[in-house]
Amino acid sequence: MSGRMRLSVIWKESWNNMKGNWGILTGITVCHNLILAGAQNFLGVLAHILLAPMTAGCSLGFLSVQRGKEINFSILFSKFDDYGRFVWGVTRSMLFTLLWGLLFIIPGIIAALRYSQTIMLMLDDPSLDAAGAMKKSAELMKGYKLRLFFYWFLWFLILVTTAICTLSIGLIWAVPFSGCFFAKFYLSLREVHGLPVDAVSEEIRSEITEKQD
Repeated sequence: MSGRMRLSVIWKESWNNMKGNWGILTGITVCHNLILAGAQNFLGVLAHILLAPMTAGCSLGFLSVQRGKEINFSILFSKFDDYGRFVWGVTRSMLFTLLWGLLFIIPGIIAALRYSQTIMLMLDDPSLDAAGAMKKSAELMKGYKLRLFFYWFLWFLILVTTAICTLSIGLIWAVPFSGCFFAKFYLSLREVHGLPVDAVSEEIRSEITEKQD
């Protein structure tokens, strides 16, 4: 198992890659969360489905920064031109997780871990549909579900502690960092499975600009 999957390595590399990007990532994250929270007041959990392309755009921001790219604020809304694919990707993965969860809570958690990389994979490959992305996510997560569960639990404790100790103000910085951390986890998964890490699709290249020296 690659050392790049260690907590310390992912933490250090995701932190270093955020240098110079804190402002834009914080802005994207705050805007995403405010819009989503507002929509939830009227639509409940349906808001997560209908606004899935915006969440995908936010994830693309984290992923692009971890690949050393410079992003624009417009990246948050860049996936609405692929609306149906991302809505179905989120709907299908949520549905499968819910069905497993109906059996018992543990199978539901395992399913959530199994399909956790679905959106990232769809971002990297515009030709990949929801079913294909979920299948590929399950393959990537073989042997790494327990590790990701630990990271989820760790970040839950960090975010709760940050909220309590800073009256939630610290979440403005902690939440974007958590997004970058899990983007780096995804890239590390690709690396240990021998998949291209830095290569991005032509669609992504058209939405981000190379970072200036």
